[in-house]
Formats: sequence, structure tokens, C-alpha cells
Amino acid sequence: MRFSPNGKNLILTNKDKTIKIYELNTGVLLRNFSHQNEIKTANLSPDNKHLAFVERNVSNAISICNPGKDYCSNVRKLGFHNDNITSLSFSHNGKFLASGSKDKSIKLWSLDSKAFKVSEDKDRSISQVKINPNNKIIAANSLEQVHLLNTNGTLIGTFDGYINNLNFSPNGKIFTTGTANSIVQISSLNGKDMLLGGKKQ
Repeated sequence: MRFSPNGKNLILTNKDKTIKIYELNTGVLLRNFSHQNEIKTANLSPDNKHLAFVERNVSNAISICNPGKDYCSNVRKLGFHNDNITSLSFSHNGKFLASGSKDKSIKLWSLDSKAFKVSEDKDRSISQVKINPNNKIIAANSLEQVHLLNTNGTLIGTFDGYINNLNFSPNGKIFTTGTANSIVQISSLNGKDMLLGGKKQ
């Protein structure tokens, strides 16, 4: 279960091999796709033109399609990792898709060319990736550290601690991390920090 990047929809993947997309304001089921295999994770682009997903039995491959109301057309493979894919995140302009994997890599895929623009290998498995709203920064969570990179792969900064959640503010200028010991760190991209609920790791 996850929210779409524009915050308007809720995406559910089910063991019955379906992907359901609900409108948050009304609770209306907008789309209900059936697939031949169980879906591990999925994400919808902000413009609703692309649906990216990972099948549970081919969990190192990213598939992408063009969603209609009851079916997805033009299903194709976008690319691969060397191990299970853990997270997918569309850019807010709908042109790129970021992926993180247990193979310790972060990749940014161009939806037009299929080529990835950046592949950054880290010391630990990547559990979550997010692209900020201005489409210029990728945040990647490896549980004990968050890496901030620009889209050409240059490391901007890191945040330490046992991180289980990360998010950008709607304007893309503030970055938040939540830890297992109830600490929330709010960081602006200019380097100023605020802590809620505890001390910095």
C-alpha cells in the first residue's frame, strides 16, 4: 500500500494478483487491474500515464505499462537490478523512475529511453527511495543511513540512525526522517536541522 506522488490516490497490491487505485478524497475505486502474477510493489506516475510495478516471482525486474480503467496496455520491462527491488518512486514531472534494491544500488530510469541515469552502489541494501518535488534530489534509505544524491549521482549528504521512514516536504526544500526510537529529524537542504522526540544519532 502506498500513496501516489501527487497525494491524490492510494495504490493497493493484493495477493489476488490485482492492483487497485483509489481516489483519497472520495474513496472511489478508480482502477482495478488484474495481472498473471502477484504484484510485490507498484507506483503510479503523477500524470497517471505510467504504472510501474514489480512482480513477486521476478522481483529484480521493473515492469511498466499505460493504465486504462480496467487494464494496462503496452506492458514492458523497463530494467533490472541484480537482487530484489524494494522501492519505486516517480519524479513529480513524470519523466523518471527511481528504484532501490537489495543489491545495494540506486537507479534512476528515463521513461523515454529506458536507460538509467545514475547507479549508486552503497554498503547496505536500499529499503526506500524518494525523489523530491523539484525532481533534482534522490533520497535513499539503507535502514541505518539516508543518502541524498543529485540526479547525476553526486552524493550531497548523509543522515545516520536506524531510519524506517523518509519524506520530502511538498516544496522539496525540507527532508524528514523517522527512526525506530521515535526520533523525527527535520532537515532543510541548506543544512539546518530540527529534532522532534529525541536526540540526533
